[in-house]
Amino acid sequence: LGPLKRECDILAYEADDDIRTFIEHELEREGRLYGIRSIEARVDVLVEKAQGRFIWIAAVIGFIDEGEGNLEVVEALLRSKTYPEAEKSLDTVYETVIRRAAGQSEMGKGIVKAILAIVLSTSKTEPLGPRELHAFLPPSLPIPFERFHTILKRLSPIFIITEASVTVFHTSVLDFLAHL
Repeated sequence: LGPLKRECDILAYEADDDIRTFIEHELEREGRLYGIRSIEARVDVLVEKAQGRFIWIAAVIGFIDEGEGNLEVVEALLRSKTYPEAEKSLDTVYETVIRRAAGQSEMGKGIVKAILAIVLSTSKTEPLGPRELHAFLPPSLPIPFERFHTILKRLSPIFIITEASVTVFHTSVLDFLAHL
């Protein structure tokens, strides 16, 4: 059994090369970042900011892919200082996604707040789909489904949205929402 055994220290694993490969794949023709020159020039910064965390880079790339104007926000994140704590860095990404989804209007903020609360409360039982989430909005937030769905899609960097369910893309999102 001796020759088949190999010791591996998972805490010593450096994920930077794998994260770089992931980013480069997303920059290719079929990738979500294809043609974004400012990202092509900042691969090293993205790898450094990720600090070995795939979840961080996945959220950032999802945020860029989600819509226009988000690239400027990511550029600001890249210019910010690197946080030594992984949780703080992820919180910054999640908070940015949520603020951008809500927009400036009180209605948008109320809808996003309701979505977050409903997803948080149903995450451990049976997740709801977009139409069910819309049905659970309080009467004080009357909004057509199409407008609601547009706001919901802006949360796609932190949610997995299908016709049948809206779930978080990682459990760290639930931890973040629970502490809001």
